[in-house]
Amino acid sequence: MRGKRVDDRPYFFLSYARIPRLDRNSATDPNLWVHKLYEDLSNEVLQLIRSPVAGFMDREIRVGQKWSSELTAALRNCRVFVPLYSPRYFASDNCGKEWYAFSRRVLDQRARKPDTEMAIVPALWVPVDEENLPSVAREIQFNHHELGDMYGRGGFSGIMKISRFQDDYTLAVQGLARRIVEVASNVNIDPGGHTDFATSESAFGDSDVHEMAEKRIQLTVVSPDAAHLPGGRSEQYYGRAPRDWRPYHPAASMPIVDYAAELAHYLGCNPRITTLEDHLKDVAKGAKAPGLFLIDAWAATFPECCADLRRLDELNQYWTGLLHPRNREDEQTMTTEGLRAELESCLNRKLADLPRQYREQALNIETIEDFGDVMAPMLMRMRRRFLNRSDPVPPDATRIERPRLRARDDDDDEGAQ
Repeated sequence: MRGKRVDDRPYFFLSYARIPRLDRNSATDPNLWVHKLYEDLSNEVLQLIRSPVAGFMDREIRVGQKWSSELTAALRNCRVFVPLYSPRYFASDNCGKEWYAFSRRVLDQRARKPDTEMAIVPALWVPVDEENLPSVAREIQFNHHELGDMYGRGGFSGIMKISRFQDDYTLAVQGLARRIVEVASNVNIDPGGHTDFATSESAFGDSDVHEMAEKRIQLTVVSPDAAHLPGGRSEQYYGRAPRDWRPYHPAASMPIVDYAAELAHYLGCNPRITTLEDHLKDVAKGAKAPGLFLIDAWAATFPECCADLRRLDELNQYWTGLLHPRNREDEQTMTTEGLRAELESCLNRKLADLPRQYREQALNIETIEDFGDVMAPMLMRMRRRFLNRSDPVPPDATRIERPRLRARDDDDDEGAQ
């Protein structure tokens, strides 16, 4: 009789900020102590599990290099994500991408299984001032002093190199190993799908967008509620309010705007959820913010909603985009003739203003995972547009040049209004 197959996915993924060699010809590895920590931690985890694989730590990637297939596979399959905190860690674009990639896995599962919890267990390489942590890290509750007072004061880097702290180091490693196995046992994160993590966004990268003082973004839901639907439209995708719209039900029962808000938070944003009516009122008061419209094509079948969409289309809001989720399992939406054409007729300008590489994707988002893949880069593009916006300047009447027509290329996306 064959025994039960042992799950050989890595129990943990150690995410750390790599220190470059000061001298390319030096034989000294500046990350040697991190490697030792990984080996000691792996040995302790192996004592507590049946799996032959304890963890994963990438040792090869360098700035400017592509991510290895082993690294992407480990991110897709690991049970627990272990970020090794240091000031350098939160300044690393690669570390921010690793954090975001794992968080996306958890969020995609939470959309299908609402009780899914985050499986991130942080560790201190060196102490970090909590006030300097990005919001996604501040929300991870973990008392580092539970692994020992000396560890809490100096982190692993401060205790593993000094012989008189060897007992403190051993106790801290053992405590961290137990915590990893505990979380892996209680929070089952399914393997993720195929994603190009190398081109993903960062949860706390050092790009110009992340350095913006203004973190607000606006998520505007354009959808009917269950009490106000076109004749014959199924109620299963709707709730008591527009924000309850669940286009990917039953596979993913999370309202799409809640998914979008959580994903925006993972990208360092402070999302605000609103309706089209309230958005137009805000615009009338002079309010401006980058954002996305999440549009149900069925909303455009109502004349009053289509009129509001046309008003939106007339606004000069180059820093707001739109997304049209359409569940491939929703036969009504996929087969109703003229539904998408009605939506497009209300939003000619907004559709033309979408970044060219996302234009078709934005209108054909058939799964919750596809939605996340399109939303993240679209949202960051809208934030860049908002960052680069400028108030219009009246032309100098003495220097009016003859107008020339030309096609707008992708570079125009970032600088136009």
